[in-house]
Amino acid sequence: MSSFRTFGYGRVSTVGQHLERQLDALKQAGCTRVFSDIGSGAKTNRPGLSALRDHLRPGDTVLVTSLDRLGRSMSGILSLVHELAEEEVSVETLDGLSTDPRKPGGKILLAVTAAMAEVERDLIIERTNAGLKSARARGRIGGRKPRLTPSQEHAVLSVVDAGQQSLTAIADDFNISRSTLYRLINRQRDHQAMPSNTGISGPVSS
Repeated sequence: MSSFRTFGYGRVSTVGQHLERQLDALKQAGCTRVFSDIGSGAKTNRPGLSALRDHLRPGDTVLVTSLDRLGRSMSGILSLVHELAEEEVSVETLDGLSTDPRKPGGKILLAVTAAMAEVERDLIIERTNAGLKSARARGRIGGRKPRLTPSQEHAVLSVVDAGQQSLTAIADDFNISRSTLYRLINRQRDHQAMPSNTGISGPVSS
């Protein structure tokens, strides 16, 4: 008998959404155990996800009703899929999507998700820098580092959340000062925890 196990994971963004539907479907699919979270926070603000990862071992599978249950942003989802793959843990959905290299198309899907994560990160940086360059051209900023718009702040935080670069590298990529990035992260912490893979456990400072 195979020793590989399948764990279910369910998530909803708000209390009013129907988490039980996800959990029932995952249990019916034969999961060894089902974990869940309520909220759209980053990785360290999801105790269910943390508990799930503590139980995982090479060869296991994480089953979800759909990939968007894994995170609040595409970059976060792709980052998590890639991290699990490095731990030899595959991700599957109830409709048959799988990153398991032992299954047809698994290796291809895994390669595609890794490529998509890299492409999305580059596109986020490109779009944000284009907006900042346009603002400079309109003469609104002068010689100072530009102020980020709410959408640009969200873009920066999505790259921080992915945990693939140092904060210094992120600040350089987005052409913002490190102090601006630190203030943005600290302000975000007023609402929810930032992911541990940023390498920072407390308030950041320049």
